[in-house]
Amino acid sequence: DGAKTFSNDILRIECMSPMASNLTLVDLPGIFASGDKNQSEDDAKMVQDLVLSYMKQRRSIILAVVAADTSFATQPVTKFAREIDPTGNRTLGLITKPDKVDPGSDSEQYYLEMTQNKNVKLKLGWHVLRNKSFNTSDDTMDERDEREISFFKESAWGRTLDASQMGVKPLRKRLTQILWQHMKDCLPEVKYDVQIGIKDSTTKLEQLGK
Repeated sequence: DGAKTFSNDILRIECMSPMASNLTLVDLPGIFASGDKNQSEDDAKMVQDLVLSYMKQRRSIILAVVAADTSFATQPVTKFAREIDPTGNRTLGLITKPDKVDPGSDSEQYYLEMTQNKNVKLKLGWHVLRNKSFNTSDDTMDERDEREISFFKESAWGRTLDASQMGVKPLRKRLTQILWQHMKDCLPEVKYDVQIGIKDSTTKLEQLGK
């Protein structure tokens, strides 16, 4: 059919409210290494270049998402994150699909240790989410949250990890704290950039004359 699977075009949705935070959230496609009938090698490079362009922006928070039901070695996002953000000040690891891993399996133990920062260590640590599945796609947000809470209570994840590392509500709190600290750290640099911008603009106006 000739339809493109991926594109550099960006869909931008702006929500404005006097009660809303000044925040930009970018949902990027997952990085993949090889093509198939639906996505080409060129698509793989395009996606990687797009994702890395956002990760390299020094004022961005990197939420590096890996799926627990997939081999970690085939998910290079944390490798790129550690190369781009070697200090780890703006990278939080996020593990999804913990419910898709067999209880008691080596895979479950592997990702449990990762969440405890015993494997791939991140300064900001790791967090685990259980999202909707195909069978529960019609759940309301409250139903989704209830399923997630129930899963963690009944699984090794809940018995092993601290409550602050699991679920969407603690994630909101962690991201708020990370964002606040990052804003404070970046503020002097932002102030400097603004001053330089004002100086450049003033110089250009003076060159134009009266």
